[in-house]
Amino acid sequence: MVLPDSFSGENAQHATSMSILKDASLAFVSRSLSVGDDASCLCDEEYTVRNFLAFKLLPMLQDLVMSTHEVFTVIELRNDVRKVGAQRLGRRFLNCLRSETKNIFEMFPNSKFNPYFDTFYRCIHSHDLLLRESYIKQACGGSVPNVVDRLNACIAEIRSEVNSADFRLRLKAYRRPIKQNYDALVRYTSELFARHSRMVIVRVDLSYLERYRSVRGVSGADVCHHRAALLKELQSGRLGPLLGYAWKLEMGRYKGYHIHAVFYFDSSVVCRDVILGKRIGQYWDRVVTDGMGSHYNCNARKERYPKCFLGVVHHTDPVAREGFELYAQYVTKPDELLRLALPDVRAFGRGGLPPLPVTARRGRPRLAEKGETHWPEAYVTTSA
Repeated sequence: MVLPDSFSGENAQHATSMSILKDASLAFVSRSLSVGDDASCLCDEEYTVRNFLAFKLLPMLQDLVMSTHEVFTVIELRNDVRKVGAQRLGRRFLNCLRSETKNIFEMFPNSKFNPYFDTFYRCIHSHDLLLRESYIKQACGGSVPNVVDRLNACIAEIRSEVNSADFRLRLKAYRRPIKQNYDALVRYTSELFARHSRMVIVRVDLSYLERYRSVRGVSGADVCHHRAALLKELQSGRLGPLLGYAWKLEMGRYKGYHIHAVFYFDSSVVCRDVILGKRIGQYWDRVVTDGMGSHYNCNARKERYPKCFLGVVHHTDPVAREGFELYAQYVTKPDELLRLALPDVRAFGRGGLPPLPVTARRGRPRLAEKGETHWPEAYVTTSA
């Protein structure tokens, strides 16, 4: 992102931060849609919430923190009549004081919002502005100066807080796990390819039937227990020789708890990835969750991925490498908007790794003419 010459210091930092949020907003559009059995996309309640955060509240906040002028004024009309004057930015600010804003923050009680959104919500609460859009627009007479002062004081508080050192620390702390999860997922896959030149990669999204999706139906402890039971079965080798795995736990009002999981199998033993994904999903549905589960076998829809990393993947495949990096962004970057934050419940995890062999391996070595590896970070990481 190229910044104007007039941007410097705090404005430049906010422009960069907002650019990251915009990128995350675009990423969530494709991944926040529910996929039906017929592969059609359904705009659910969770999608609507994220859509509001990304494309209504975020742009308004971006313009607000970049500006310095007073957004609201007292307009004097005839016969000593007064009303609240609002520029375009002010009208956008008022549009965010509706009931939908309150509902959004109450809809995700087990989530942590990006500090920009959190600051906005706390400030409009502290100045008693939530749900006041119609009241403010209809204000007249002697109450107008007080209303204008309150609005401008709230905006001044938002600007002051996001420009503080404490806010920068909060934003950095909020984003640290997002980057760590992305780096860990790509590095882990790189390290697996350092040990295995070819693997079968299976991706399955695990969730619950609609009638069990509320917190009353399935708790955080339940989903952790179910995840552990599934991994135990896979590690037993009964479904195939498992080389590694990674998972990401999420929670939405509509989708409930759901897990994005990717599994790595030994391609010298198994190769029918679609059937393997189906068996994993069915075991989750029928055995692990005792009939409460639901799943989506992504390997059965490989044609939907222009840069596919699923199925049998060789370490020299550049398209698979690029596709996997997009997937890693897919499951981590939307956390820029809001992310799960439950006490004593991990939201991301991966399998372990056996040590790299000290002596030369048996069998044919990797040949340069077969192609250059596209997972180079593995060698840097494991040789350190």
